[in-house]
Amino acid sequence: MTSGYSMKSRDMMRTCGLYSGLWDGTPMFMGRAATDHRSVTGKRVAMCLLAQPGAIADFMLSDAIRSQGLLARYLVSDPKGGEARPYVRPSKEAAEALQKFYRRVTDHLYAPLPFKPVTENVLNPRPITLSEQAFERWVAFHDEIEFERVEGGRYFPIREFACKAAEHALRIAATQALFANRDAEKNMGKTMARAIVLAKYYLEENLRLASAELDPDLILAEKTLDWINRRGFDVVTLAQLYREGPTQLRKAERARRIAAILCDHGYLAVIDGGQEIDGKLCEAFEVL
Repeated sequence: MTSGYSMKSRDMMRTCGLYSGLWDGTPMFMGRAATDHRSVTGKRVAMCLLAQPGAIADFMLSDAIRSQGLLARYLVSDPKGGEARPYVRPSKEAAEALQKFYRRVTDHLYAPLPFKPVTENVLNPRPITLSEQAFERWVAFHDEIEFERVEGGRYFPIREFACKAAEHALRIAATQALFANRDAEKNMGKTMARAIVLAKYYLEENLRLASAELDPDLILAEKTLDWINRRGFDVVTLAQLYREGPTQLRKAERARRIAAILCDHGYLAVIDGGQEIDGKLCEAFEVL
């Protein structure tokens, strides 16, 4: 074989192509040697993925994912914590607003879906047009991003996502319009303005994540946690980490630093006084 891609890379490329097609609404055709061929037409897909730092780093830095354009199709966010969050008793207005939100979601979940006539389970979503004010706001946003995604522009480092930012704004605006009114046929200016605010937020998040240096210790901590979970430990010693764990943990000092990160994030807890193993007292951690 002369291909420069490994099997893993080829599988990733194929999966990226599949997800990109689902995002675009492309009919999907699946076939296996032992089963009949099947096709999926007229469906819509929504994804909400949560990932640990190590996993999202692989996703963000993957050449295969970037070359397929899949990353540009996701609205990525990495909110940072750190501030204290004391409990706040919800006000009457907040509780009523939350109940209104629940009722609206339930109403949408039980609403009949629009299907094409003389077909089986093929969706026929109603087009939503833009009001003149919404269109003017969208054009202004589109052109603003176009000038900033070229070389020398603010969004050049994330030009793949910037190319789709205006389309994301349209999708967000349509979703908001339908959520507010299931029978909506037109997207108004205020809805588009809110959608553009959200689209700009995701542009800035992409820019921040693209320019941020990935902490190698966090990535190694994620790898170490995966190793601990696969081994099924209830208690793990420092010696086990640097002798048997990931190869980057071959020094006790680094293993101790990575264990401290996992303790800080609530995955491990120091066992006071250590743990006796084969008659020897060892520095150890409880797996939470």
